[in-house]
Amino acid sequence: MTQEQHKKTEEIEALADEVMQLARDSVAVRFRFFDSALSRIRVEWVHGLRGAGLSAKQDALRMDPVWILQAYMEEQGFPVRILLHSLLHMVFLHPFQSERLSMRDWDLACDIAVESSVLEMGLEVPALILDSEKRNAIEHLSQHVSAITADGLYREFTANRLSDLAYGELN
Repeated sequence: MTQEQHKKTEEIEALADEVMQLARDSVAVRFRFFDSALSRIRVEWVHGLRGAGLSAKQDALRMDPVWILQAYMEEQGFPVRILLHSLLHMVFLHPFQSERLSMRDWDLACDIAVESSVLEMGLEVPALILDSEKRNAIEHLSQHVSAITADGLYREFTANRLSDLAYGELN
């Protein structure tokens, strides 16, 4: 990597740090009870991260800084949503489940349960483009389960292969 490329990488990461700090501040101001948990989450920048540009690793959120900056330019509320989404996964202990689970179904059930919780929080940040579609999909799924929880959704997914329907609606 040339010195010029290194400098550009540092500038991108610094800007992405500012965006994520704004997101942390927004969450901390609105939800003070998350303050301690927020202080424990580190952001680790990984350039060229495949997939959605985000992954969780113990106490770190691994993100592609270019990805988060592009998402922020499209929807300013997106970094707040990512932070809340990741935080709720940790609060609900989603990453710490048995290895005997179908990880595809468990991950989907956890994502739906977390998004349902986030949508119910009534955030003051701008709604995201896909929020109405997510609400519709969650409403549809709520007809098949008694409550939108990761455990309840997982049981329904594995018993009735409902996860295929959910994947179709949410992806």
